[in-house]
Amino acid sequence: MPLEGVLNSGARAPEGTVDESQGGGGPRLSGTLLAGRDLHLSVERMTSWTTIWRRKADAARARHRDDRLGALMEAGGHTSALGGVCPDELRAAARRFGEILRVPPDGALLDIGCGAGAVLYTLDPRPQVVVGVDPSDASVALAAEAMPDGHFQTAEADQLPVPDGRFDGALSCGVVIYFPDLAYVERALAEMVRALRPAGRGLLVDLMDVAHRDRREARRRDAYPPGEHDRLFADLPHLYLDPAWVHATLASLGCRSWEVDAFGPDYSYATEAFHVAFETGA
Repeated sequence: MPLEGVLNSGARAPEGTVDESQGGGGPRLSGTLLAGRDLHLSVERMTSWTTIWRRKADAARARHRDDRLGALMEAGGHTSALGGVCPDELRAAARRFGEILRVPPDGALLDIGCGAGAVLYTLDPRPQVVVGVDPSDASVALAAEAMPDGHFQTAEADQLPVPDGRFDGALSCGVVIYFPDLAYVERALAEMVRALRPAGRGLLVDLMDVAHRDRREARRRDAYPPGEHDRLFADLPHLYLDPAWVHATLASLGCRSWEVDAFGPDYSYATEAFHVAFETGA
């Protein structure tokens, strides 16, 4: 059954399956955070973020056959040398996300750019309805296997295959940096707001501050042999944002927004990233 049908009717998708009936799967949106030294790539230049995430998912599945959370974290980039966290830190962050979003136990949560689903997997308790979308089919397959009661499919962030006003909370963790441009971000935020109920909450985690672009890009290059980063990722730039622009865009969509501490002061991107929570109008 298409994902929209599941959400509208209250019916359940077949357990452990990935719903691709709505299409999707472009080269732009990815799962969470790109890995540094632990990124398993061949030597050719990367031509799309989905290529990277597919390879990471395949490698994680092979390396962590008996460690479900380890596979989800590696596939999603949570073990990155540049911005990785350990399982306990991810669980703590997931608890913090839950406190911010305030989704009731019988509510519905949407994860946009869910990757392999590590954040959703570590939520405790998990809402009754959990939906994740990501253009990486390999990542979505891992998420569906890990959470057979959830609903996962390939989709772009600016074309969400969900009905209006269905979700109590919406999360996007570490993916906006892979969006192609500001116009895409605007469409994705509008879709996120559309999917939320009145007074629903959204959370944008790991937005990279344009004021710290040079420092972060230097750290990324330092994680590779000289010249290797630019050779591999020449056609895959990252997107950095002005916090004031994010708040203004959300305000134009009828939301109030505020910055939050999503990970704590010891997070490796603490001085480079910002995190924004918002609430739709009642």
